[in-house]
Amino acid sequence: MEHVTHLVEEVQAAYDARDPSILPWWANICIGMIIATVFNHLVVDYRLRGALWWRLYQGFYKVAAKFPIYVKGMVQSELAKAKVDIRKTVHDEDTAEGWTLAIPQKGLTPEEILDKQIKYSTKQANGRVDLKKPDYLNGDVSGAVFNTERSEDEIYLIKEMFGRLAFSNPLWPKIFPDVRKMETEVVSMTIELLHGDKNVCGTMTAGGSMSILQAVIACRNKAFDNGVNWPEMILPASAHAAFFKAAEMFRVKTVVIKVEDTNFVVDPKRVKRAINSNTCLIVASVPNYPYGTVDDVEELGKIALKYNVPLHVDACCGGFLVPFFDQEDVPPFDFRVPGVTSISADTHKYGLAPKGSSVILYSTAELRNYGFYANVDWSGGIYASPTLEGSRNGSAIACTWASMLFNGKEKLTQSANSVRSVTRELREKIAKVDGVELMGHADICIVAWRSTLKEVSDYKTMDLIEKDAGITLSPLQYPVGVHLMVTPLHGTRGFVDKLINSLKKAIATLKANPSMKTEGAAAMYGMTLQVPDRRLVAGIAGMYLSELYNVPAVVANSDKNNKEMKKKDEVEQQDKEGSSLN
Repeated sequence: MEHVTHLVEEVQAAYDARDPSILPWWANICIGMIIATVFNHLVVDYRLRGALWWRLYQGFYKVAAKFPIYVKGMVQSELAKAKVDIRKTVHDEDTAEGWTLAIPQKGLTPEEILDKQIKYSTKQANGRVDLKKPDYLNGDVSGAVFNTERSEDEIYLIKEMFGRLAFSNPLWPKIFPDVRKMETEVVSMTIELLHGDKNVCGTMTAGGSMSILQAVIACRNKAFDNGVNWPEMILPASAHAAFFKAAEMFRVKTVVIKVEDTNFVVDPKRVKRAINSNTCLIVASVPNYPYGTVDDVEELGKIALKYNVPLHVDACCGGFLVPFFDQEDVPPFDFRVPGVTSISADTHKYGLAPKGSSVILYSTAELRNYGFYANVDWSGGIYASPTLEGSRNGSAIACTWASMLFNGKEKLTQSANSVRSVTRELREKIAKVDGVELMGHADICIVAWRSTLKEVSDYKTMDLIEKDAGITLSPLQYPVGVHLMVTPLHGTRGFVDKLINSLKKAIATLKANPSMKTEGAAAMYGMTLQVPDRRLVAGIAGMYLSELYNVPAVVANSDKNNKEMKKKDEVEQQDKEGSSLN
């Protein structure tokens, strides 16, 4: 105790004898904390959430939008307009007839049900289409559908496989061993395609987003197991939205690296600087969805190896394309690259399989197993599933398996080369159009471009092209642009020229009338870009999603549909009672 007292006295004496011009220790700590806070806001948050002025602007808007005065009135007015536009977009073709809003008392016949589906999708005798949609089989949409559906043998095969296993569930492998074997073979064929060794393994999922979720949760769980409490994921701003969804769902911080405005790929040096002890995953895209550009997987692989961080390659778009290209001009991106620990590849895109299937591969079983789920204390017994899904559609697995066997590498190579040829043709012709510039070097399946003219809006151009040529393009933002995701359906002769001619016509129209108003998605994107509070934009997106499930006003405000249904049920009930008396 005397030693402690003596020590305190010495410290006090030293403090009393200090130079008054030197700040006390506690003041130095306070100043250091202030400097660190300012540095965090000016430098670190700039990398994560944007420039300081933009965050201040957003903050001001959030506060101003809450006041019951002019600003709040403007916000509510814009929301009301957005709601009207969304309803028109979704329900413009809906009528009051033909809706089934309750389970019928007596089931319909197969013929009645099939006739109902046909009425929803095809032109009737009176020339009216119940539900209008783009002619996707003619290549009028960007991406979305990838199989040409022209092979009668393939259509027959898919129908047969679906019919045989429509009610199967791979959650019960002993009941459906055939589905279990098919999934194993689909995974094995994908491993061979992406040059995996004997350690590479994986599972099937319902789509690219689910494969990405599996990759993130596996790396997050591995980080937890290694003592990381607040895992971080480094990804380019061009990475797929599913990574951001995964981060929100699994409590993973996103460290977003801006892509270069010159080539629209991420700079590996910036990725390297962002790595810290909490980094659980680095993301690369082959190609990315917005611009169709390819990140430098080989360089990112070296960084991942050096810092012992998992590297996921999102090849949902390119996984079943790039392996079929001439390999001389394609840098390796798969398991041949040291450092790559997982790859997602969509069989239901350029693998030409029916919708609802994707593959996620891991370099080791250990990493894959971190994505498994097991509850060993559940009262219903030990429950385990290989993916986030529990029950899964066995027919989707079966149809994917059948599609891969039917098409083989020969047809997949033909399809891939057709897509690349159209992509290159479109890229070269876009580059020659006055008033636009390419956004990155498109060489796989996506071509993105933007206007170089102040009076020409990309969104208005997109709207005019849809009205003129019937081609639906996809809008981009931050920066603004448009793109086309090329599919085998775009391989028809004359498609590229039709798009180019329509683009030139749209540019000429807007140059002559730059104040022209637009409708639909083009107007919506133009409006949302002006809203600094992105929560408001999320609310508008929520309106759209909600409207997809809403019964349109033309039905909700009409008693005719309900009365007819009630009358039919009453007649059926009377017939039933009459037959029982007999």
